[in-house]
Amino acid sequence: MAEPYDKSASLITSFCFAAGRGSALVNHLEYTKPVENPPVSREITAVPSAYSSMRIATLGEIAKENVAASPSGCRQLQATITYECNAAIVHDTYNRWSVSVEAIGEVPGIVWSMSLEPLPPAIHARNCSQNSLGILESSKPLLVALMTASWSHEADDRHVNGEVRKLMEQVQGDAQRVGVAHDFIYLNYAAPWQDVAGRYGVDSVKRL
Repeated sequence: MAEPYDKSASLITSFCFAAGRGSALVNHLEYTKPVENPPVSREITAVPSAYSSMRIATLGEIAKENVAASPSGCRQLQATITYECNAAIVHDTYNRWSVSVEAIGEVPGIVWSMSLEPLPPAIHARNCSQNSLGILESSKPLLVALMTASWSHEADDRHVNGEVRKLMEQVQGDAQRVGVAHDFIYLNYAAPWQDVAGRYGVDSVKRL
């Protein structure tokens, strides 16, 4: 991650598979100031893309666009882990995700994506003495890995849930093997089986 980190910028990279459409790499670039193609993004925007929706827009406009792309009525599950930013673990995460597609590719309506969200010290260290998130001692840049699955039928719930859990356990094992695993679990992305508060530390749990 760049130093100094531009706190107005955000980059989320997703590996995506959708039934009937195949796989794609999606970069979500955001900038909180009304600057078209800011310098921090130019190395990425210079790469040719199949599609781009980049523009200066309001949050309301973006929210409506996201809702239109996510029709109601789908089954959905998320799960997450966090690890220190490291090229080897990112490579391993992609490989694990790519192999996992084979197990869910025939599920009707499946959308299967792994997103990597940078969490640099410039962000997670702010007001660290006042939060309960359990990341106080980390001075290293982190990555939040978010696995998202959506599908059409309740009959596929057990299969998809099992494959999501299997994939995340594999990625967690890879992070531990490389020595970059981190205890933080982001509450808004957590799966029902994940112990969020338990990862915050004894003092934080008592305070909560």
